[in-house]
Amino acid sequence: MLKFDVDGGFGNFAQPAEAKGDDLAVGLPSGSPKTVRFGVILIQYRGAELAPPGARSKQEALALARTVAEAAGTDFKAQVHRGDPGSMEDAGRIQRGVLEPAVEYALFMLARGSVSEPIDTPRGFWIVRRID
Repeated sequence: MLKFDVDGGFGNFAQPAEAKGDDLAVGLPSGSPKTVRFGVILIQYRGAELAPPGARSKQEALALARTVAEAAGTDFKAQVHRGDPGSMEDAGRIQRGVLEPAVEYALFMLARGSVSEPIDTPRGFWIVRRID
């Protein structure tokens, strides 16, 4: 699994001087795929966009997201059902430049079939799986 800061960052990633175009936006190395097919598990918390009024605290959401991410490495489909509405085993194909930089970096750097650690987004914690 790739590890990222829970605040959505991805550490002290140094931007290569030769990166150009959409590679520059999120620090992807040249040769990264232009599109990927992915699944996502959403864990909402109070204050996140579209979270219901009774949503869990951010601390509770992070604990759940870490547990789900760990289990998702072996059975993503089962963990999708533990996520909140918007979670899906196959969200389809997405091109670069659509998602928040931290999510996009995580997703496009994952190996096929791999699952990310929880990534904090405006809508809650995301756990992504790269399908292809």
